[in-house]
Amino acid sequence: MNGEGININNEILQSLETRAEYDPLTETYNRTAADANIREYFKVHPDDKAAVVLIEIDDIKDINSKHGHHIGDVILKSAARLIERYLGIDSLIGRNSGAEFIILLKERDDTEVESVVTKISEARRIVEYDGQVYEYSFSIGYAIYPEQGILLHDLAAKAYSAMKKAEANGGGCYKYQ
Repeated sequence: MNGEGININNEILQSLETRAEYDPLTETYNRTAADANIREYFKVHPDDKAAVVLIEIDDIKDINSKHGHHIGDVILKSAARLIERYLGIDSLIGRNSGAEFIILLKERDDTEVESVVTKISEARRIVEYDGQVYEYSFSIGYAIYPEQGILLHDLAAKAYSAMKKAEANGGGCYKYQ
């Protein structure tokens, strides 16, 4: 190969790494990267309190059907920014799937977690686009690490169960009990 090789400059490499870890629509971690980062946090901080939070945008399928997927996309982007405002720099957010986000609230006890999810739940959730106003709501569920589990899979399942309970009750937030 006469000393020639592929020269990938740092800018291209960084772009590829970003694409591999981030959801291009919401600019949050993708599911794979979010899960890996959460698992790593639990491994490195086994004694720290934390919470796994799942947030789903309610009725996104209806929004997409009624107003078009471009409005659903605008709402997804807006929801990601709104959630980030309440998390703080020591938290992690990823797009779990469709209209669902997974969050790790690091170093937070029950009271602090409840405060954060309540603020997100009560935040004004509207999007203005092309002269129209669109409202959306969240269903939120969460589970506390390590009291309610030490594995991401178990905590996410409990948070999902709580989120579905919130959804069945018209939205809002619920802790896994």
